[in-house]
Amino acid sequence: MNEHRNIEVVVAEHRRDMGQMHPNLVPCCHHTPNEVRLLSTIGFLVGAEIERARLETENAALAGRLETRKVVDRAKGILQRDLSVTEDEAYRRMQRESRQRRKSMREIAEAILLGDDLKKSRQDVDEKPA
Repeated sequence: MNEHRNIEVVVAEHRRDMGQMHPNLVPCCHHTPNEVRLLSTIGFLVGAEIERARLETENAALAGRLETRKVVDRAKGILQRDLSVTEDEAYRRMQRESRQRRKSMREIAEAILLGDDLKKSRQDVDEKPA
Protein backbone atom coordinates (compact mmCIF):
# COMPACT_ATOMS: atom_id res chain seq x y z
CA MET A 1 0.00 0.00 0.00
CA ASN A 2 1.40 3.38 -1.03
CA GLU A 3 1.54 5.94 1.75
CA HIS A 4 0.98 9.57 0.65
CA ARG A 5 1.62 12.87 2.32
CA ASN A 6 1.28 16.55 1.53
CA ILE A 7 4.24 18.64 0.60
CA GLU A 8 3.90 21.86 2.56
CA VAL A 9 5.51 24.99 1.22
CA VAL A 10 5.57 27.89 3.63
CA VAL A 11 4.69 31.11 1.86
CA ALA A 12 6.76 33.83 3.45
CA GLU A 13 7.72 37.40 2.73
CA HIS A 14 10.22 39.44 4.73
CA ARG A 15 10.41 36.91 7.54
CA ARG A 16 6.63 36.87 7.88
CA ASP A 17 4.71 33.63 7.49
CA MET A 18 1.86 34.31 5.08
CA GLY A 19 0.40 30.80 4.98
CA GLN A 20 1.12 27.48 3.38
CA MET A 21 0.68 25.89 -0.03
CA HIS A 22 -0.14 22.23 -0.43
CA PRO A 23 0.75 21.60 -4.08
CA ASN A 24 -0.24 17.94 -4.19
CA LEU A 25 -0.14 14.58 -2.55
CA VAL A 26 3.07 12.72 -3.21
CA PRO A 27 4.26 9.33 -2.19
CA CYS A 28 6.15 9.51 1.06
CA CYS A 29 9.77 9.98 0.28
CA HIS A 30 12.78 11.93 1.33
CA HIS A 31 13.50 15.15 -0.52
CA THR A 32 16.97 16.15 -1.47
CA PRO A 33 18.37 19.39 -0.06
CA ASN A 34 18.03 20.92 -3.55
CA GLU A 35 14.34 20.03 -3.69
CA VAL A 36 13.78 21.52 -0.26
CA ARG A 37 15.60 24.73 -1.27
CA LEU A 38 13.59 24.89 -4.50
CA LEU A 39 10.28 24.53 -2.66
CA SER A 40 11.36 27.11 -0.07
CA THR A 41 12.31 29.52 -2.86
CA ILE A 42 8.96 28.99 -4.56
CA GLY A 43 7.21 29.71 -1.28
CA PHE A 44 9.22 32.89 -0.81
CA LEU A 45 8.52 34.06 -4.38
CA VAL A 46 4.79 33.41 -4.07
CA GLY A 47 4.76 35.33 -0.79
CA ALA A 48 6.66 38.22 -2.34
CA GLU A 49 4.19 38.35 -5.25
CA ILE A 50 1.21 38.33 -2.88
CA GLU A 51 2.76 41.20 -0.90
CA ARG A 52 3.55 43.14 -4.11
CA ALA A 53 -0.04 42.78 -5.29
CA ARG A 54 -1.33 43.92 -1.89
CA LEU A 55 0.95 46.96 -1.92
CA GLU A 56 -0.03 47.81 -5.49
CA THR A 57 -3.71 47.71 -4.52
CA GLU A 58 -3.06 49.82 -1.43
CA ASN A 59 -1.06 52.32 -3.49
CA ALA A 60 -3.88 52.66 -6.04
CA ALA A 61 -6.41 53.21 -3.24
CA LEU A 62 -4.22 55.87 -1.62
CA ALA A 63 -3.67 57.62 -4.95
CA GLY A 64 -7.44 57.70 -5.47
CA ARG A 65 -8.03 59.13 -2.01
CA LEU A 66 -5.39 61.80 -2.58
CA GLU A 67 -6.92 62.78 -5.93
CA THR A 68 -10.37 62.95 -4.31
CA ARG A 69 -9.02 65.17 -1.56
CA LYS A 70 -7.45 67.52 -4.12
CA VAL A 71 -10.70 67.78 -6.08
CA VAL A 72 -12.74 68.35 -2.91
CA ASP A 73 -10.32 71.05 -1.73
CA ARG A 74 -10.53 72.87 -5.08
CA ALA A 75 -14.32 72.68 -5.01
CA LYS A 76 -14.41 74.02 -1.44
CA GLY A 77 -12.34 76.98 -2.60
CA ILE A 78 -14.81 77.71 -5.40
CA LEU A 79 -17.76 77.54 -3.00
CA GLN A 80 -15.96 79.79 -0.52
CA ARG A 81 -15.31 82.34 -3.27
CA ASP A 82 -18.74 82.22 -4.92
CA LEU A 83 -20.90 81.90 -1.80
CA SER A 84 -18.73 83.84 0.67
CA VAL A 85 -18.77 80.98 3.18
CA THR A 86 -16.13 79.46 5.44
CA GLU A 87 -14.20 76.35 4.51
CA ASP A 88 -16.21 74.29 7.01
CA GLU A 89 -19.51 75.58 5.64
CA ALA A 90 -18.42 74.82 2.08
CA TYR A 91 -17.52 71.28 3.12
CA ARG A 92 -20.83 70.81 4.94
CA ARG A 93 -22.76 72.00 1.89
CA MET A 94 -20.91 69.50 -0.27
CA GLN A 95 -21.65 66.74 2.27
CA ARG A 96 -25.33 67.65 2.31
CA GLU A 97 -25.51 67.56 -1.51
CA SER A 98 -23.65 64.26 -1.51
CA ARG A 99 -26.18 62.70 0.86
CA GLN A 100 -29.24 64.19 -0.82
CA ARG A 101 -28.21 63.22 -4.33
CA ARG A 102 -26.65 59.92 -3.26
CA LYS A 103 -23.42 60.81 -5.01
CA SER A 104 -19.88 60.61 -3.71
CA MET A 105 -18.11 63.71 -2.46
CA ARG A 106 -15.79 63.41 -5.43
CA GLU A 107 -18.70 63.46 -7.89
CA ILE A 108 -20.15 66.54 -6.21
CA ALA A 109 -16.74 68.24 -6.22
CA GLU A 110 -16.20 67.39 -9.90
CA ALA A 111 -19.61 68.86 -10.73
CA ILE A 112 -18.68 72.07 -8.92
CA LEU A 113 -15.39 72.24 -10.85
CA LEU A 114 -17.18 71.62 -14.14
CA GLY A 115 -19.72 74.33 -13.37
CA ASP A 116 -16.91 76.76 -12.58
CA ASP A 117 -15.07 75.86 -15.80
CA LEU A 118 -18.26 76.39 -17.83
CA LYS A 119 -18.85 79.74 -16.13
CA LYS A 120 -15.27 80.82 -16.95
CA SER A 121 -15.63 79.65 -20.57
CA ARG A 122 -18.84 81.61 -20.94
CA GLN A 123 -17.21 84.73 -19.52
CA ASP A 124 -14.31 84.33 -21.97
CA VAL A 125 -16.75 84.09 -24.90
CA ASP A 126 -18.75 87.08 -23.68
CA GLU A 127 -15.58 89.20 -23.35
CA LYS A 128 -14.29 88.50 -26.87
CA PRO A 129 -15.15 91.20 -29.42
CA ALA A 130 -17.40 90.06 -32.23
